[in-house]
Amino acid sequence: MKNITVFLLNFLIAILFFALLFVSIVKISLEVAKYTVKDDRIEFAILKQKVNYLEDYIINLTPDSIFNKEWFLFKLALIQVESEFNPNAVNKSSGASGIYQIMPVYVKEANRLNNIQYSIDNNQLAIFTDSCRFDIYQSNQMFEIINKIRNSNKSFQTAIKLHNPTAESWYGNRVMYWYNKFKLISEQL
Repeated sequence: MKNITVFLLNFLIAILFFALLFVSIVKISLEVAKYTVKDDRIEFAILKQKVNYLEDYIINLTPDSIFNKEWFLFKLALIQVESEFNPNAVNKSSGASGIYQIMPVYVKEANRLNNIQYSIDNNQLAIFTDSCRFDIYQSNQMFEIINKIRNSNKSFQTAIKLHNPTAESWYGNRVMYWYNKFKLISEQL
């Protein structure tokens, strides 16, 4: 009889221990979930601020007839990957600068294509200089000129290759990851 009592007592203690362990795990899981939701809300708020920040430069300065929401969201994703929306960003190793992290050769190509676009053959007109890379509006213009001529159907993959020709697949995946985040935000606005 004593053995049965000791067994039952140990059994009840074990059940109590596992019940307390289960309750602790549930509490911890709820706390983690609460912080995850909080972190997602903070991230959403930060991304929404970034969208609002660029709205004047990209949406409001683009004629309605050529505005493309998907293309705008793609550009936001590219900017997020390149500079995290810092128009003064400089990559010391590559020489890329500005919000789009534009290389000096990109500036030359934008000028060349702009001249072709407006049929300026002789005495090439250089409307962009290296310092234009730090100007959000002019950086966006360079990006648009290059894509208008080389990527008229606005393919995201082509735009990624035009912008960063030596990029590996992780780069394109990262841009598309941010594109999907911005798309989700835009659907909730």
